[in-house]
Amino acid sequence: MFEPARLEAQLTQVASECASRPVCLQIERANNRVLATPIFSWREQEFSAGYAGSAGAVFASRSPIERAILSFVELRLLPAERQFLAQNTFQVTYQPFDWNLNDLTGRGGR
Repeated sequence: MFEPARLEAQLTQVASECASRPVCLQIERANNRVLATPIFSWREQEFSAGYAGSAGAVFASRSPIERAILSFVELRLLPAERQFLAQNTFQVTYQPFDWNLNDLTGRGGR
Protein backbone atom coordinates (compact mmCIF):
# COMPACT_ATOMS: atom_id res chain seq x y z
CA MET A 1 0.00 0.00 0.00
CA PHE A 2 1.32 3.42 -0.90
CA GLU A 3 1.70 5.88 1.95
CA PRO A 4 2.00 9.66 1.45
CA ALA A 5 5.02 9.99 3.74
CA ARG A 6 6.92 7.29 1.82
CA LEU A 7 5.51 7.77 -1.67
CA GLU A 8 8.72 8.82 -3.45
CA ALA A 9 10.69 5.93 -1.95
CA GLN A 10 7.91 3.47 -2.77
CA LEU A 11 7.66 4.67 -6.38
CA THR A 12 11.44 4.44 -6.76
CA GLN A 13 11.35 0.85 -5.51
CA VAL A 14 8.54 -0.11 -7.91
CA ALA A 15 10.42 1.49 -10.81
CA SER A 16 13.55 -0.46 -9.89
CA GLU A 17 11.59 -3.72 -9.91
CA CYS A 18 10.31 -3.01 -13.43
CA ALA A 19 13.40 -4.36 -15.20
CA SER A 20 13.01 -7.74 -13.53
CA ARG A 21 9.29 -8.16 -14.23
CA PRO A 22 8.30 -9.78 -17.54
CA VAL A 23 5.17 -7.64 -17.71
CA CYS A 24 7.44 -4.60 -17.89
CA LEU A 25 10.40 -5.81 -19.93
CA GLN A 26 11.47 -8.98 -21.72
CA ILE A 27 14.77 -9.55 -23.47
CA GLU A 28 14.49 -12.17 -26.18
CA ARG A 29 18.03 -12.85 -27.32
CA ALA A 30 16.94 -15.69 -29.61
CA ASN A 31 14.55 -13.34 -31.45
CA ASN A 32 16.85 -10.30 -31.17
CA ARG A 33 14.11 -8.26 -29.50
CA VAL A 34 13.48 -6.20 -26.41
CA LEU A 35 9.80 -6.21 -25.50
CA ALA A 36 8.72 -3.29 -23.35
CA THR A 37 5.47 -2.42 -21.67
CA PRO A 38 3.41 0.03 -23.74
CA ILE A 39 3.15 2.23 -20.65
CA PHE A 40 6.53 3.67 -21.65
CA SER A 41 5.06 4.91 -24.93
CA TRP A 42 1.94 6.36 -23.30
CA ARG A 43 4.10 8.89 -21.44
CA GLU A 44 6.74 9.09 -24.16
CA GLN A 45 7.52 12.82 -23.87
CA GLU A 46 7.98 12.81 -20.12
CA PHE A 47 9.82 9.51 -20.04
CA SER A 48 12.14 10.48 -22.89
CA ALA A 49 12.88 13.83 -21.26
CA GLY A 50 13.75 12.12 -18.00
CA TYR A 51 15.88 9.21 -19.23
CA ALA A 52 16.95 9.43 -22.90
CA GLY A 53 19.89 11.70 -22.13
CA SER A 54 21.37 9.11 -19.77
CA ALA A 55 21.57 6.36 -22.38
CA GLY A 56 24.98 5.09 -23.39
CA ALA A 57 26.65 6.41 -26.53
CA VAL A 58 26.13 3.03 -28.21
CA PHE A 59 22.40 3.84 -28.36
CA ALA A 60 22.82 7.33 -29.90
CA SER A 61 21.21 6.27 -33.20
CA ARG A 62 18.01 5.05 -31.50
CA SER A 63 14.83 7.06 -30.97
CA PRO A 64 14.46 9.09 -27.76
CA ILE A 65 11.91 6.65 -26.30
CA GLU A 66 14.14 3.66 -27.05
CA ARG A 67 17.12 5.43 -25.44
CA ALA A 68 14.94 6.22 -22.41
CA ILE A 69 13.78 2.62 -22.00
CA LEU A 70 17.31 1.27 -22.35
CA SER A 71 18.72 3.82 -19.94
CA PHE A 72 15.98 3.11 -17.41
CA VAL A 73 16.54 -0.65 -17.34
CA GLU A 74 20.19 -1.18 -18.26
CA LEU A 75 21.75 -0.87 -14.80
CA ARG A 76 19.15 -3.21 -13.34
CA LEU A 77 19.82 -6.05 -15.78
CA LEU A 78 21.99 -9.12 -15.48
CA PRO A 79 25.49 -8.93 -17.04
CA ALA A 80 24.51 -11.24 -19.94
CA GLU A 81 21.51 -9.01 -20.70
CA ARG A 82 23.68 -5.87 -20.65
CA GLN A 83 26.14 -7.56 -23.03
CA PHE A 84 23.27 -8.36 -25.39
CA LEU A 85 22.11 -4.74 -25.31
CA ALA A 86 25.66 -3.46 -25.90
CA GLN A 87 25.62 -5.14 -29.32
CA ASN A 88 22.80 -2.73 -30.25
CA THR A 89 21.41 -4.99 -32.99
CA PHE A 90 18.00 -5.71 -31.44
CA GLN A 91 14.56 -4.33 -32.18
CA VAL A 92 12.50 -2.66 -29.44
CA THR A 93 8.79 -3.47 -29.60
CA TYR A 94 5.89 -3.04 -27.23
CA GLN A 95 4.10 -5.91 -25.57
CA PRO A 96 0.30 -6.03 -25.73
CA PHE A 97 -1.20 -4.49 -22.61
CA ASP A 98 -3.35 -6.71 -20.42
CA TRP A 99 -6.41 -4.57 -19.74
CA ASN A 100 -7.77 -7.26 -17.43
CA LEU A 101 -5.51 -5.75 -14.77
CA ASN A 102 -7.92 -2.82 -14.63
CA ASP A 103 -11.08 -4.92 -14.48
CA LEU A 104 -12.77 -4.10 -11.17
CA THR A 105 -15.91 -6.09 -12.00
CA GLY A 106 -14.33 -9.47 -11.32
CA ARG A 107 -15.60 -10.76 -14.66
CA GLY A 108 -12.17 -11.01 -16.28
CA GLY A 109 -12.84 -8.41 -18.99
CA ARG A 110 -16.06 -10.04 -20.18
